Amino acid sequence: YYLFLVLSILITTAGLLLKSSPIIIGGMIIAPILTPILACSLALLLFEGKGLVRAITIILISVVVAFLLSTVMAYVTFLTEPSTYVIEYIPGIIPPGMYFLVAFSAGIAGAFAFVKEHLSSSISGVVVSASLVPPLCAMGIGVALKDASLAERSLSIFLLNLGGIVFAATLVFWILGFRQARKLEEKVVEKVDGGS
Repeated sequence: YYLFLVLSILITTAGLLLKSSPIIIGGMIIAPILTPILACSLALLLFEGKGLVRAITIILISVVVAFLLSTVMAYVTFLTEPSTYVIEYIPGIIPPGMYFLVAFSAGIAGAFAFVKEHLSSSISGVVVSASLVPPLCAMGIGVALKDASLAERSLSIFLLNLGGIVFAATLVFWILGFRQARKLEEKVVEKVDGGS
């Protein structure tokens, strides 16, 4: 899990620094962050304290790793190549509700694809990663640039997206009748722990 997380952050940060959409997409494709988010949603639905703590711990570690890596990478880049850099991927004029709507839709797709085995969970994983990974990396870049506005905007977008995804996934699991499915929640948590 953490190997792919690190690789994803490095690639996505490089894509943001290079202003290259294909590289950013490449980083999002390998981001594994969907699994602990689904574990968190299931634990919330099932009132499973232990599973919730484990899932939140993995998410928090992922956030810290992403923030530190992207900050260091951006700082080193701008030390060697000073620049008046402007990130286009985290605009300040889009209403927060639009980000929440995208994240909510991504959460529905991710949870539904996870439950329905014939659907590709990797596609929904990319959608979820698109909502979470670039804002995290942009936050690190903002800190490296000492651009408080960029860092704050990126953090608020990340938190909005994370909330939207968790809420949507919890709702999908509830609608599909997983309230009693404690075995599934344990399986997801074990998958996260095993992949760590």
